[in-house]
Order: sequence, then C-alpha cells, then structure tokens
Amino acid sequence: MQANEAIGDVPQQPTRMANVALGLDAGLCNLVGLVFVLAGALMADWLGTRGWVATVFGVVVLIWSFVVTLYANRKFARAREVRRVAKVNVVAAVAGTVVVAASWLSTAGRVVMLVGVVMVAGFAAVQFVAASRI
Repeated sequence: MQANEAIGDVPQQPTRMANVALGLDAGLCNLVGLVFVLAGALMADWLGTRGWVATVFGVVVLIWSFVVTLYANRKFARAREVRRVAKVNVVAAVAGTVVVAASWLSTAGRVVMLVGVVMVAGFAAVQFVAASRI
C-alpha cells in the first residue's frame, strides 16, 4: 500500500486555486482576528457592541484561522477540506447577515459587518469552485 492510498482523497494534480483561496482566507482571518483581539474593546462603542463581544469574536476568528492555515499549507488541497471551509464561510455569511438585520450595531458596525459578509461569501464561492476542480 502506498502512502497516498492510506491518506484517502489526496489529489495527484496541483491544486493551486484551492490553495490560494484558502491562503487568502486564512490571511484575512488572521488579520481580522488580531484586530478584534487587540483593539476590539477600543472599537466597541464605534461598532455598537460591547468590548468583550468584539474580543471573543476575534478569538473565535483566530482559532478558525489556524484550521484554515493548516489546510492552506498543504502541498495538495483536499476537496473535502476545501468544502468544509467553504461551508463554514457560508454559515458565517448567513450569521453576519442576521446580525446586520437585527440592527443592534451602529451604522459603522453594520457597514463593517456587511463588508465582512461580502468577503466571506466571495471566499466561499471561490472555494466551492476550487473544490469541484480537485
């Protein structure tokens, strides 16, 4: 038995599109997570939320970014993992839309959230396309 057979669905062709999509997603998650962990309490009034909520949001995003970073750093992306990240991105985009619709955020907070929703939905779309090509 070869090593690739034991691993399962490891593709033999390059998966550059998937790796780039995951890498950009991981980079954005790292940036957003760090900003909210380090400055979430300072931005809370401006965003229309409590400081601890912004900080906890940053911690959750950072934890997720570690998972996406691990997937992005593989030589060959696995379709199952790319789809998993894309599905979580869809859930995050829907949750962000619900938060915007609930409108307890300030106007600036809604704008920031909508920008995030659009970016996350864009990553999900590209990741679904990339997963279908693996």
